[in-house]
Amino acid sequence: MRSLTVSLLLGVVAVPAWAGPNAGGVLAVDGLEAPYSTSDLPICEAFGGDLPFDCNDLVTNIPEIGLTVFVWQVVAIFPELATPRLAGTTFGIDYVEASPILVEFGPCGDFELTTDGWPGPNTGVAVTWNDARTEHVVPVYMFAGYEYYGPSASFDLVPHPNGGALFADDAIPSKLDAVYDLGRLGFGTEEGYAPCPGPAAGACCNDIFTGECRVISEQECFDAFGNWLGEATDCDPDPCQIKSACCFPDGSCEELLRSECLAEGGAFRFGFPCSDVPCGPVPVLESSWGMIKRGYQGAR
Repeated sequence: MRSLTVSLLLGVVAVPAWAGPNAGGVLAVDGLEAPYSTSDLPICEAFGGDLPFDCNDLVTNIPEIGLTVFVWQVVAIFPELATPRLAGTTFGIDYVEASPILVEFGPCGDFELTTDGWPGPNTGVAVTWNDARTEHVVPVYMFAGYEYYGPSASFDLVPHPNGGALFADDAIPSKLDAVYDLGRLGFGTEEGYAPCPGPAAGACCNDIFTGECRVISEQECFDAFGNWLGEATDCDPDPCQIKSACCFPDGSCEELLRSECLAEGGAFRFGFPCSDVPCGPVPVLESSWGMIKRGYQGAR
């Protein structure tokens, strides 16, 4: 499962399509406000206690410049209404060479696959878990380091150089969601950036393609000319199977299920009763074959 998840994350098997349970999630950086001095602790346990959920509570700046070592973590944060199932993620890091200086690092998951040169500038990592994480805030990776050379430096989360910034769930094959936004840690006078989660995915009743219910983002549903039912709505049971107006070519209307309407040759209008839908007959212009030929000849 781990190798399949890593392959999916790195774009070998699949790319993001319809939204999964991790839609709207972000990868943020959160700094430890006190200096790091307990090197014998597992690095992912250096923070202790509950992790912050509010993106405004994240520590995104370490003002002290010098040889004091600080710790910061990469955390995945998901929308409040989401039901995340995080089995893996990919991301990259970027910073000016040797600014900051990293002295310790490690994954908070069960397995990692890194690019050559990790954790140098413009390198990437894939982190996976044996069991999907269902919390709304999940520690992903920890770093320890210091900034010595200047008052203005930053440690930026960026897309993985090979696979982008993605979340994967524990389905087989995994559903992939693009990371909604990426954070940054600033040192000295350099400001950091704390991203907030985007909207959770929700059920979309799609009128353009198959008419099936799909759990996707609001924008994806809008782009598909569907009817989005709101954040964290689900397709089980199928909310799209409701009787709505079905318009027939003769202008008549009957309230039917979508499958019934399409089977009888009607045009389905999801969510509308017949009283709200003008089902006018399709206009037909009576014409003879001679009139059609004359019209065509005149057009030439």
